[in-house]
Amino acid sequence: LSKLIWYPGLPDAPRLTPPKEPVVEGTPVELGCSAPSYCDTHPPTVTWTPALGLSTQLQQNDTVTSTLTFNASHLHHGNNVSCTAAYYIPSGNKTVTSTRYQLSISYAPRNTSAVGSPCLPAREGGCLNLTCTSHANPAVSEFTWYRIHGEHILKIGTGSSLSSQLWNTNNVFFCEARNKIGTEKSDVFKIDIQSKLIQNRINPELGDVSKCFLDLRQKSKQCVDQ
Repeated sequence: LSKLIWYPGLPDAPRLTPPKEPVVEGTPVELGCSAPSYCDTHPPTVTWTPALGLSTQLQQNDTVTSTLTFNASHLHHGNNVSCTAAYYIPSGNKTVTSTRYQLSISYAPRNTSAVGSPCLPAREGGCLNLTCTSHANPAVSEFTWYRIHGEHILKIGTGSSLSSQLWNTNNVFFCEARNKIGTEKSDVFKIDIQSKLIQNRINPELGDVSKCFLDLRQKSKQCVDQ
């Protein structure tokens, strides 16, 4: 015979066990959720919100434990995770939810972008204000700027913002963002002061895919596919 347990009000809330930190993008993550079981024949059903991966449930003695496993992604960073235990009782199911846990995922810089704004009129010897942006956790610790001069890559400075001098040619730049997880290079940014054109190219390591030109005189933008 199964034992009959009576309990007033709602059952105790399930207990969520967070993963071991730090959690780095690309590594497996495991969260646990334990809920008391008051009836051997009707143990609670534990579900996860959101359902980020595979979950398994195990009953042992008077406790039901659910384990959620998934691979960490930068898209998970900041998400709130909770588990819910649903209990069967004759008058209708009762559900109780754990406290929420906010995921913190460490990841290398992503979506790194380099843009520049010349001091008008754009001419040789004039200034070019460069800005590098990126998303990362932990935050980017260092931005490094490079100038492509023929077959050579010259390091020209550091910082998210940098002022550089325009040359008659070879005004081709990119930046690199770094944190303790990794690095990422931006696409190439180019300005041609002879034709008054600004050109954005895809990362040279990947090859040119498309070109966009900003005419400094007409203040219009044109894009063409190669």
